[in-house]
This record gives sequence, C-alpha cells and structure tokens, in this order.
Amino acid sequence: MADNTSAKKASGNSFLKKLWSSQVFKVYLIMILLYVAACIVQPNYLSWDYINTLALMASILGIIAIGQTMVILTGGIDMTIQYSLTLGVCLITAFDQDGKTIQGMILAVVICTIIGFINGLGISLIGIPAIIMTNAMNYILKSVVNLYTTGTPRGVAPVAWKNFILTSYLGIKGGVWFWGLLAAIAIFLISKTNYGRKLVAIGANRSVANYSGINTKRVLISVYTLSGMFIGFASWVAIGYRGRPFLSVGDGYDLMSVASVVLGATSIMGGKGNYTGTIAGCLILQIVTALLTTIQIEEAGKKVIYGVIILVVLLVYSLSERKKKR
Repeated sequence: MADNTSAKKASGNSFLKKLWSSQVFKVYLIMILLYVAACIVQPNYLSWDYINTLALMASILGIIAIGQTMVILTGGIDMTIQYSLTLGVCLITAFDQDGKTIQGMILAVVICTIIGFINGLGISLIGIPAIIMTNAMNYILKSVVNLYTTGTPRGVAPVAWKNFILTSYLGIKGGVWFWGLLAAIAIFLISKTNYGRKLVAIGANRSVANYSGINTKRVLISVYTLSGMFIGFASWVAIGYRGRPFLSVGDGYDLMSVASVVLGATSIMGGKGNYTGTIAGCLILQIVTALLTTIQIEEAGKKVIYGVIILVVLLVYSLSERKKKR
C-alpha cells in the first residue's frame, strides 16, 4: 500500500516537473497573470463580454500568425503582412460595392496566396534572403494598394459577413469560431503530420534535411504560399471587425506576428516550436495592446514596446538554452 502511495506521489511530482519545464505552459501562465493584472488596472476587463471582444481582436493576429509560425519554424520570416492584408481588405469592399461579395472574398485569398507563392519562389529558387524578399514585396504591394485605391479605399464590409463576425454563437463571436477552426487545422498540420515534421527539420538544419530526402525548395515555396493564404483569411476577419477599409488596416501586424510567435516559444532561428504557444502569444499581445491603449500610448510607442518584448523573450530563451547545454 505504501509502495503504491509512493509511486502515485512520484508520478504526480514527475507530471508537475514536466509541466513546469514546458515553455508553452509558462506562456499560458504569463497570459493568465497578465490578464489578472489588467483586471486590477481596469476592473471593466473582468467580464465575459470583454474576454470575447479581446479574443475577436486577437483573431486577426492569430490567423496571420499561423503562417508566420510555419515560416519561422523553417528559419524564415514573412514581412509582407502589412500591405497583403490591406490589399485583401480593399478587394473585398470594392467587389462588394459592385455586388460581387463572394468573388471579392475569394479573390482576396487567391491574390494573397499568389503573393506568398512569389515570395517562396524568390527565397527558394533564387536564394534571396527571406527578410529582403518579403520586405521588398511589401514595398511593391504598398504601391499596388495606392494605385488600386487612388489613396481612398471604397466600400464597406459586406453586411452579412460583418454580422457573422460580430455575432455570438454559444457565447463566442463568429470571428473567434473562424479562428478556432483554422487554429485546429494548423495545430494538426504542424504537430501531427509529416509536413509539420519537415518544417521543423528544415529549420533545424537545412542541409541535413536535404540529405535526408526532403525537397526543401518545394517545402519552402509551399510554406510561404500558405502564409499568404492565411493573410488572405485574416483579411476576412479584419474587414468584418473593422467595418470599412483604410490604408493603415495592416499596420503593426508584421512585428506583432513575429512577437506572438516568439512569445509562444517558437525559436526565431527555426527548428523548434508549435502553434499552440503562438495562440497564447497573440492573446498576451492583445492584452498588452489594450492596456497601452487605455493609458493612451501612441502607435509608435506600441511598436517600441513590441520590439522590446521580442528582445527580452529572445534573451530569456537564449539564457535558458545555455543552461540546458551545461
């Protein structure tokens, strides 16, 4: 009897030790503590309505971060988010104004996917560094958006779609349900499939991945293509939530998506991580953003804080990895 009790106690201790050693668990713990602190600063945050709205606001970043997580797992980065998202939103409202809502929404995803595919070609086949290729593409898209909209985006969000995004079903807003569906697909794809294992292998060591029979060029093209596709899906939620298009709709999401992935315990160097942690990273950033807005910090100040968050997290993870190697 005593042996059984000791075995159960040892098993329980082992579970708690394993749980505490999990980076993802720590991220979720930080998220909860940060939310509690936010409720102390602003008691109105302590309500289901606020949590629901917070999750809806985070859903745009969350969907974008699916692609960014996959890209960073391979050791890359996608910086085309700002104007890919803006272009997608502008296409949806322009087509809706002409009575072609469904065509506009489909076209937004198709165009963003093509942009991602072009990024993948440049990075994989030509060998352009990801940060240069995607930043250059972002500048090109800025001009495309300005030419397409002539500086003034037209139209508003499709009414039916806006209602779906903002309406609660079983107590949860439609936009959050949409994020949840895509998140479930992403977690399965990254954690449970051979494709996800290839992403990790490429990020860990591209040369070894090549020698092991992985077609790294094909995988890299596909991962940037998927990143573009998820930006297109994010434009659906963005227009449903925002209600109308504007040229700054994509501002900040490039840096925030990287921050959410890094916060979620995915290595910025690639080869380690998952989307489960990124979800918590997105919610943490949304709580921080809400707090910064409450105390009236301007957009430039928010970007500085996001940058500091990335640097601090990278420093903490770097020190943690050094301790493990000792």
